[in-house]
Amino acid sequence: MTKFFSLMLIIPLLCGWFRGTTAIGSIRDNLEKYQEQRVVVSGTYQGMKAEYGSPPMTRSDWVVRDDTGWIYVTGIIPRLNPLRDIGRSVTVYGTVKVTDSGQPYIRALYVSLLRRR
Repeated sequence: MTKFFSLMLIIPLLCGWFRGTTAIGSIRDNLEKYQEQRVVVSGTYQGMKAEYGSPPMTRSDWVVRDDTGWIYVTGIIPRLNPLRDIGRSVTVYGTVKVTDSGQPYIRALYVSLLRRR
């Protein structure tokens, strides 16, 4: 199963569907530019914290944060503990979406976790 998901990531990368890492603050500041665009976001897993407001799509949506801001992620729930794994490094490959109320989020296509040492 892992090989299948790895292949699902490699094919889009080879096809040029994702280009470099995007700062979350850039997405939040330029919603018109990034809406419906494929992005790669790297940061830390923040779990499902109420301090970030209501999740945009489901109660299982979670937050990734980098030095420039935070954004909700939906579509894939990583195998992380919502409390113990806060701060763990993650990379999200997905498409930027915006709710009717203007809240940006990423519909994840793939989530990569950095291994713990």
